[in-house]
Amino acid sequence: MKDSKEFAAVLDGMEFVTREISYYGIFEVIYLRRSFHATKQLSDALVKVYSNILKYLSKAREYYEQNTLGQ
Repeated sequence: MKDSKEFAAVLDGMEFVTREISYYGIFEVIYLRRSFHATKQLSDALVKVYSNILKYLSKAREYYEQNTLGQ
């Protein structure tokens, strides 16, 4: 039961990541292609968001690899 809940949580996380990447892609087109006072800060914040997404994806991959090796 615990594994199925963890599996579902990781899938939910993957769905969230997919939505966030598309959302922030649009955000980049709208706000980072123009020159605003806060463009540098927005760009830095996006780098942090993408970095956190990559960390999550790395951990999700490790989870799936760990749970499929024994099968």
